[in-house]
Amino acid sequence: MTINWSMKEKEEYDKLSVIYDDLYAPTWPRGPNLEGLISYLVTFSGGNNICEVGVGTGNVIGLLYNLGYKNFTGIDLSSKMMEFAKQKVPNLITIEEDLRDTNYSGFDWILSVGSIYNRISNEDKKKLFSKMYNEMDEDALFFVGLRNYTYNYAFETEKITSGKETKAGRFEIEYKHEWISHDCYYGVAYYVDLETNQKFDYTYKTYVISEEDLVKMITDVGFTHINTGRPKDTGYYSNIWVFKKK
Repeated sequence: MTINWSMKEKEEYDKLSVIYDDLYAPTWPRGPNLEGLISYLVTFSGGNNICEVGVGTGNVIGLLYNLGYKNFTGIDLSSKMMEFAKQKVPNLITIEEDLRDTNYSGFDWILSVGSIYNRISNEDKKKLFSKMYNEMDEDALFFVGLRNYTYNYAFETEKITSGKETKAGRFEIEYKHEWISHDCYYGVAYYVDLETNQKFDYTYKTYVISEEDLVKMITDVGFTHINTGRPKDTGYYSNIWVFKKK
């Protein structure tokens, strides 16, 4: 049976929405990790009309809203995740759709600072960035993040890997990864909330790409790379690349 991964992602994130913020505390969405990202973003001009791709529960735009930024649009497959985002940004415009179907005109900042691009194939990434460049307004900024460890981890092993960890002192997680192609692995994570004894599982597919190839892919479609925020300077967990449509 062929899996519709867009629908699968929606179902998985709908399930995860009720524990998402607690699961990633204290470093995400709370603490210096995210504060460092926000401090970096606000050094750039604009932000009059902000779109976050893969807005999730709204932790990034929630802090920008608290700083006085006013106009926000969030794009996500999961309506449940965006319900939590609207609690942080009451005037948030939500668009429940695949990021490959979105129209990107009308924004001066587009944020994609998590790992959402890991969820689509590298061929689709290239098509998406070309679509974004063609639709975005002139001089709009595009902020992109990618977890460094994903690429490094991915090419260290070609085996099935598994492990167990505890996050936030509360969630016990058991996970398994299996490679299905040279640049893609399939994973399942099992969560137990040690406070409530509730159990969750999360299935995902991850496509890996090097940082250098990602930046080249984006500039090849026309974007100009204008800045890079590195973890040692921002405190955020990954590099943030800033591109401009000129």
